[in-house]
Amino acid sequence: MSGKVEKTSNDHEKHKGDITCLAFVNGYLFSGGQDGFVKIWDENLNLKPSQDIYSSIENPIQALFCHGESIWAGDGVGNLFNFENFERAQHFEMVEEIKGLAIDDKLIYTIRDNDLCISEIIPERGLYIVKAVVPGKSPLKLFGAYINAKRSLLATVSRDGKGINVLNNCPHRDFVKMWHIDNAHETIINALSGNENTLFSGSYNGTIKVWSNVNDVGKLYGELNIGSCINSLCHGPDDHTVFAGTSDGKIKKVVFS
Repeated sequence: MSGKVEKTSNDHEKHKGDITCLAFVNGYLFSGGQDGFVKIWDENLNLKPSQDIYSSIENPIQALFCHGESIWAGDGVGNLFNFENFERAQHFEMVEEIKGLAIDDKLIYTIRDNDLCISEIIPERGLYIVKAVVPGKSPLKLFGAYINAKRSLLATVSRDGKGINVLNNCPHRDFVKMWHIDNAHETIINALSGNENTLFSGSYNGTIKVWSNVNDVGKLYGELNIGSCINSLCHGPDDHTVFAGTSDGKIKKVVFS
């Protein structure tokens, strides 16, 4: 499978510094950056007017996750924020820097450099309880087919930064490992994105790889170097489209065919 960069965001609309996280929901792309802003784009990378939101966050946004109609953002000192209707609704202190983030019902998945922490939130009390700790390095991604309304798979990066771990996203099975690929990239993997059928991985040297057969052992399906360090990835409107956030503050729309 070959890939191409179909669109790049405009210079005058880019983030000031690295793009650290992306999320695509209901036809809109949300991007978070080191500048503390979240921007909203359409799927053709047109910036929505007057939509630099959540600028009250004081620290760089490290991770972003859309859960239903909610937006969750994690920063560099361990703060986890939940936004509803563009207003801050909840705030949790997760102790350490949040480099990777996912939400599944009342479970929060956060990760930094060595371990994935899975916590259950008690929103009415503003508290959380740690349910499991699994070896792994950021980033992380919930993906795969839905089983009982939950994603069936969970991907992280191995502690050396170059391998990919895929776990069964089931608390009753202790998040057992499904498959692993050593040295999936030549350089550090900075970003993962997955859906029911495919997993994208992006690395420091600008390479995006597509992995298929995700419910079995994982097979390399295609790759492309986009020429810039990749900090974040997220699937677009279909299995073959991915948005890449780069270290120069731009977003690239990449299509594989």
